[in-house]
Amino acid sequence: MSIVYDPTLVMLSIFVAIIGALTGVAVTFGYDGSSVQLSPKSLIRGAAIIGGSIWSMHFIAMLAVKFPVPIDYSTTETLLSLCVAIFFTGAGLSLGSLKGLGPLKIPVAATIMGSGIGSMHYLGMSAIRGCGISYDINMVAASVGVGIVCAAVALWFAFRKRGAVETLVGGVVLGLAIPSMHYTGMYATSFYPVVVTFDVGAPVLSQAALALSVAAATLIICGYYLFLFSSMLTHEEA
Repeated sequence: MSIVYDPTLVMLSIFVAIIGALTGVAVTFGYDGSSVQLSPKSLIRGAAIIGGSIWSMHFIAMLAVKFPVPIDYSTTETLLSLCVAIFFTGAGLSLGSLKGLGPLKIPVAATIMGSGIGSMHYLGMSAIRGCGISYDINMVAASVGVGIVCAAVALWFAFRKRGAVETLVGGVVLGLAIPSMHYTGMYATSFYPVVVTFDVGAPVLSQAALALSVAAATLIICGYYLFLFSSMLTHEEA
């Protein structure tokens, strides 16, 4: 079963990923490389913003897919995938901030965080109702590998002394890496028609409207923290 993508929503998903990644890296800006770990507030903010933005990017990207059959999404699995994204992002940030693991801390933390991102993606895919899904196991492994690399990039930038320019570069690089994982995962996926035993009700919002709503919510939250970040830099320069 062939699918097509709405290019506008694809670009929106990438934009959300970049803004979310930039914000997540920015909120760890105060990290001191000589300290043992992130402050609890920075850890929670970073996990919620980066994990939530990864999920938002995934959700918008899935809404960009146009299926030839009516489909729906399981609310339970969709929300659970959000929790998985935030939890494993927090676990990766927490491990990455510790000194005890030495040079292994980034690889170990990135493996846990990246595997969690992969789990979020495929759990979100399992929420689809109305068509069957099969996977190319080799490409699935590749997508998880890309997720681990994404996590390593995020952690490397998060836990090093850096200025505003490096923070900006790190956020953009991570923001481009996150969609790479998603679309690699989509390349690993094949959809096929099934006999639907339930009626897929008409959505309250169109796919585009729902995607715009999620994007708007994400951008408002990220915009708030980016404003605080820019205010902090202005205050320090003054």
